[in-house]
Amino acid sequence: MTGITHSQTAMLAGAILVIDDNRHMREALTDILSHFLDVPVHTANNGHEGLQIYRQQRQSISLVLLDMNMPVMNGEQTYEKLRQIDPQVRVIISSSLSQEEVNRRLGRLGKPTFLPKPYAMNDLFAAVRTELASVQSVVTHDGRMQGVYFMQSIPLHDNWVFHDDNPYAEPLFVNENGRILRFALKPGQSVKEHTAPNSPVYITVLKGDGLFSGGDSQEKRFGAGDLLIFDTGEPHAIRADNEELVFVAFLHGVPEAPWHR
Repeated sequence: MTGITHSQTAMLAGAILVIDDNRHMREALTDILSHFLDVPVHTANNGHEGLQIYRQQRQSISLVLLDMNMPVMNGEQTYEKLRQIDPQVRVIISSSLSQEEVNRRLGRLGKPTFLPKPYAMNDLFAAVRTELASVQSVVTHDGRMQGVYFMQSIPLHDNWVFHDDNPYAEPLFVNENGRILRFALKPGQSVKEHTAPNSPVYITVLKGDGLFSGGDSQEKRFGAGDLLIFDTGEPHAIRADNEELVFVAFLHGVPEAPWHR
């Protein structure tokens, strides 16, 4: 994922249709999108050809990347026809025109995600994320499903924060399925013995050596790269000894109580 390590990348279950009269642009987008998103890419060199492909392949197409200035049928006309075929079609408009001019031309047709030309690869992926950010799966008017999946990248080794008085616990990710917490302890700080009654606890050490105890209450030393697994309901405690300690904990479900020092 070169160039997008710290971002969220939309992963589509269906294909992408690129409609652009620039052959070099079509070829470049085919290489980039197929490589980084691992999806099929269909291409068309004008709106008329793009509509033909969309009519034939619409059940497998999750997203359309549409140029504005093209011969035969321009982007505005193509966008209108695409919406007539499928009101739920997801489109990114790409153009060297300003966004204000594109919005003026589209008028009543709405304001799809806009990607100004020229753009870098990160700009392309940002536009894809914007277009699909609120969607987990799209059900169109004829009942077909377009799956959309998201991979999140979290930089575990960046921006560590230590507090003088207490361990610092930072939620990196929380939803109804689980949570990921990063802990930073200065020497001598500890997370007192506690349990997670509804989930195993998976801990991986990022920095330093620390003393960890489980159900047998025996402290054992573990360091960077070690993975520890505590059973559901197993008491466990962590203590930073002579150096800073940073670790990440993974748990299932929503938290029932905070972790304390």
